[in-house]
Amino acid sequence: MLKRIIISISLVAIGMSLFAGCSAQNNAEDTAEENKIFTSADYTAEQLDSSVYDVDKYASPFWKGNIVYNELIFPMYNENAEIPPFQLMYDADEIVSVRDYSLNKTYVEGKDYKLEDGNLIILPEGDIEISGYSLIHRTGVPDIMPDDLLKTLDGKGTEYFDVHNKLIKKTIAVTYIHNDTWDYFTPQHYKKSLKRTISKMKKGKETTIVVTGDSVSVGYSSSKMVDLSPYADAYVDMTSKYLQNYYNNENIKFINSSVGGATAEIDEEKLLNEVIRYKPSMVIIALGTNDAMAGRTTEDYISDIEGRIEFIKKHLSKCDFIIVTPHLSNSNIFDINYYKEYREALYQLAEKWKNVEICDPLAIEMDLMQKADKNFLSFTIDNLVHKNDYGMRIIAQTIISALSE
Repeated sequence: MLKRIIISISLVAIGMSLFAGCSAQNNAEDTAEENKIFTSADYTAEQLDSSVYDVDKYASPFWKGNIVYNELIFPMYNENAEIPPFQLMYDADEIVSVRDYSLNKTYVEGKDYKLEDGNLIILPEGDIEISGYSLIHRTGVPDIMPDDLLKTLDGKGTEYFDVHNKLIKKTIAVTYIHNDTWDYFTPQHYKKSLKRTISKMKKGKETTIVVTGDSVSVGYSSSKMVDLSPYADAYVDMTSKYLQNYYNNENIKFINSSVGGATAEIDEEKLLNEVIRYKPSMVIIALGTNDAMAGRTTEDYISDIEGRIEFIKKHLSKCDFIIVTPHLSNSNIFDINYYKEYREALYQLAEKWKNVEICDPLAIEMDLMQKADKNFLSFTIDNLVHKNDYGMRIIAQTIISALSE
């Protein structure tokens, strides 16, 4: 699938603790030597362990290093009633573990799955449940629509979505070693526009960051929020804890002012009470999903986002901003063109402002779906919009990429 590269790590770095280099992934990259192929023997048992939620392992960028922890897959037959090979983000060289979503059950290689050509092959005689294609994608539209179905864009079929956390329990978590290259969108932050906030965090100063977003930013769909093992943090708390560790600074404070159902429309009183009164060094704006699902024009959406920046800067002239691209919803139900247009317009908006940066989990998700054939259920808890732990991690990692050196 992807071009192979050969990377290495020194024996000294291998023996170090995971966090000493932020992760085994960073050790691999920072101390690379030529002519070395990574195997599980290059990692300690602690570094290989993915049986519990670990903020440093979860938040370390997927696009760095040689080990991936708990990449989620929703096992489903294809439309021809066949079990397809399930592509991972990288061509895997070695599977470390395959677990259920809770991480409490471990599946057995050779009985439940095997590795073939870098892909995960789920064996039909094993214990891993494989959902039928028609469970999710249904033909025809019932005369009376159940509460758990929505019409497809063409109006000829329906999509199943889950409000009781049943689908997520069918998801599996794969940890593996690879010697492959990242072939998807990579966050790049050229403007150094957030250096004021980064400098405060680095120097151990009190740094307040306010997040304003919708239900995904509230954290509704993280395993911790819905009270499911492994109880992983939603992206806001994951980002906060990672940065506190990264900078060894307990004075980094995230305030989450997000509200379920929120759009980009401006409410100045709310901005005063829920953002400006905290006098943050930075505001993270993560809005647009509800706007896109409602079909708001790109012009209206961008006007509201820029209006938020202008209003906040009128009161906090030195405030830095991160704008997170909208969280992708089910493209069989909602028009993906809104998300693409919003994203492009956000980049154009950021060029107008000195201290505004774009973090782009949307581009990573779309790339993974197109190039690695990841199904949408790999990222979501409900097949509608709300992110599971894997989707939450992608959001956290893009923000961390902008706020770490």
